[in-house]
Amino acid sequence: MTTSKPLWRRGVEAADRVAAPVLEGVSQHEALAIALGLFQQTRKAIRRRTERTSRRFLHALNLPTASDVNRLLSVIAAVENRVRSLDDQVKERLPVETDLEPPAPRSEG
Repeated sequence: MTTSKPLWRRGVEAADRVAAPVLEGVSQHEALAIALGLFQQTRKAIRRRTERTSRRFLHALNLPTASDVNRLLSVIAAVENRVRSLDDQVKERLPVETDLEPPAPRSEG
C-alpha cells in the first residue's frame, strides 16, 4: 500500500514551485515596497474622506453617525452599571423576605 500525498496538496505544491521564484524576485524590489506604502496611504486617505463625507451627509439629514451611536452606547453602559450598583445597595438594606416580586398575570377567560 503506497501513501501518496492528497490531490489538494500536490496542487498546492505544484503552484508553489511555479509561483515561488517569481514572487521572491518581485518581493525583493524596492519598487514593491514603495508601491505598497503608497497603496496603504491612499487607502487610508480614501477611508478618512469617505467617513467624513458620510458623517456630514448623515448629520445633514439629522441622523446619528457611528461615533454618535458608540458614544450613546458608552453612556448606556455607564447608566446600567450605576443602576446595578444602586440595586445591590438597595438589596443590602432591605429585609431578606420582601414582596417585591411582580404579581402573577391574570388569566382572561
